[in-house]
Amino acid sequence: MRTGSGCPLSGRVSGNFGRPARDGKLTSGLTTKYAPCNTEICSYPAQRTCCIPYLPMLINGTMQCGPFPRETTVGTGPCCPGSGLWSEWTSFAKDENSGSYKKTRQCVSSSAGCGCTGSAVQSQAQCPCARTLKNADVCAEKDASIGKTFNMRLHRDLAITDINCTATLMLEANNDNVTSGGPEMCHSLNNYDYVPAIVLLLPSVETRGPSNKCYMDRPLNCNNRVATVKDLPVSFTCDLETLFWRYDYLGWFVEGYNQPAFKVT
Repeated sequence: MRTGSGCPLSGRVSGNFGRPARDGKLTSGLTTKYAPCNTEICSYPAQRTCCIPYLPMLINGTMQCGPFPRETTVGTGPCCPGSGLWSEWTSFAKDENSGSYKKTRQCVSSSAGCGCTGSAVQSQAQCPCARTLKNADVCAEKDASIGKTFNMRLHRDLAITDINCTATLMLEANNDNVTSGGPEMCHSLNNYDYVPAIVLLLPSVETRGPSNKCYMDRPLNCNNRVATVKDLPVSFTCDLETLFWRYDYLGWFVEGYNQPAFKVT
């Protein structure tokens, strides 16, 4: 829809809209009527075909952005959408003064006298990224090479620090609970004596293609831990624009994980 503000609002048509009497004269009636205007759909390369909340549809034989608001009997005000027209929400941003995370939107119909219902600001103390991520145990079936080498075993919760939107996942870095001949959480590989592994489930924003793609990483050496420490951490950072967690070791967005055990033959 094309208007000066980029969104459909309303236009004013002046005239006498009374019904004609039998003698051909107009009866008394409203002198001003509001109706939608500039309702044509936007053409390429516009970012959207229609402004929210309108949708492209066939109206009176042409493609327009609708549905149109119903005509009212009151002729003194514009024909406003029920809740007004809001812009899209911005990305979350950290408010350094309050320590909260905020996103905002604007009432784009206010300039035409159409107010909006709802809040223009959303604020929360919690980091806006998901509190839990998917279990990547499906990777043993999705990727034959992973299923051949590993048994999917652990899916621990992230320990999230809301103040800076970071998270830590503790990987089991010992074989204390492994039975003789069973799968091992730490296993020798190349130049590493023992390596804890993590299987990542990648979203489409990272793969630039299908989501739920699996990747196996070995970020830590079990021998680097102190003898009394059983676990080693890997870190994640919330991306406030996409709201995906970023696996800091590789800089990748992830939507799931699992710590597997090495199959011992």
